Amino acid sequence: MGLSKKLDEIFYLQPIFPGSNYDFPDFTNIDLDDIYESNEIYNFYKIKKNNGFISPRKLKIPSTIKDKTIVSIGEYGFEKLEQLTELRIDEGIKVIEPYAFADCKNLTTVFLPKSFVIGHKDSFFNTSIKDVYFAEGCKIANCRAFYDIEDVCIHIPKSVEDIEYPASNMIFNINKKNKNFKVENNCLVKNGLTIVAINDKDYIRIPDNITDIILEDEVYVTQDVLIFPEGVEYIGAFEGSYFYFNQKCDVCLPSTLEEIDDKIFKNIEKTTLKFLNKNETFYIYKNTIVKTRTLREIFDITRRKLEHVGLMKYFEIVYINDISEEKKTKDVKLNIFYNQGVEIINVVYTINVFQLNYYISNDHEPFFGRLIYYLKNIVKKLKL
Repeated sequence: MGLSKKLDEIFYLQPIFPGSNYDFPDFTNIDLDDIYESNEIYNFYKIKKNNGFISPRKLKIPSTIKDKTIVSIGEYGFEKLEQLTELRIDEGIKVIEPYAFADCKNLTTVFLPKSFVIGHKDSFFNTSIKDVYFAEGCKIANCRAFYDIEDVCIHIPKSVEDIEYPASNMIFNINKKNKNFKVENNCLVKNGLTIVAINDKDYIRIPDNITDIILEDEVYVTQDVLIFPEGVEYIGAFEGSYFYFNQKCDVCLPSTLEEIDDKIFKNIEKTTLKFLNKNETFYIYKNTIVKTRTLREIFDITRRKLEHVGLMKYFEIVYINDISEEKKTKDVKLNIFYNQGVEIINVVYTINVFQLNYYISNDHEPFFGRLIYYLKNIVKKLKL
């Protein structure tokens, strides 16, 4: 059955069992018509409020009701249970939809089954969750539902092989027998080599022996020095994640760095970037990380940009003197020759080679726009 209808009123919780250890609501009296059906997925969708409703202190949500399988907890299904402190979800339930437990302000502890697949970042909106326990046997711990809950402790069992949506607001407690993850210096480390999340509440210190940093959440830097130790080869992030600097900070980069995302450092004007030791792949120019290129590479990239706008049929770029592949110099002239007809007109465009490389690295369109405008005017004056 598809989404053929939407019920105006879905079932409500029955009064609690007096003296029950977990204060479980009685789900046995729920009418099957009150279970919302969608593509064979049955959802707890919304609780009707009435005078008989009592908010439980502890709640266990079953995965079967009258032989019907429950795999998803729907939007606003258990909102505003103000006395609820502990939640347990039965094995078999896979999805927690947006605002399912919104405004359960005293909810502090959540136990998830190994069948749990995904939650929404607002599933537990405006709650006080302190501890989340993933069940042993779970392979992937999806933390999206706890993305905006401050200082929530995520308990990861031995069986977990991957953690999805780790964030800087989370404190990870990793089972000592888990061979895939560990926490070191408040950094969540995967497979011993890759940092995937950093808790930014304290001083950030990147541990040694790390090769890759791949952030899945923004990290706020409040210290005056941030050191990336020798051995780090890659610094990057998923879209929307970065290091954000709240104050002036010296950012010290390693000589081993081989690749870095362009927008990994936000609010970069508050930083001073530096390499503690010489790096063969990058250098710092105008407080920007610029990839080291030979003059031939720089000129070839410039040539391709001119080819893109059709100017290379009129001009050719040549090297000044006999500059080898490896030789670097601070003062280089970009010599551009008009190559049509017998007469050769020498157009000299002087630029610092480091500045040109900086423009290339940052895809600086204003500079190339000026250069192209300059050359197009020459073409126009020569009536080509």
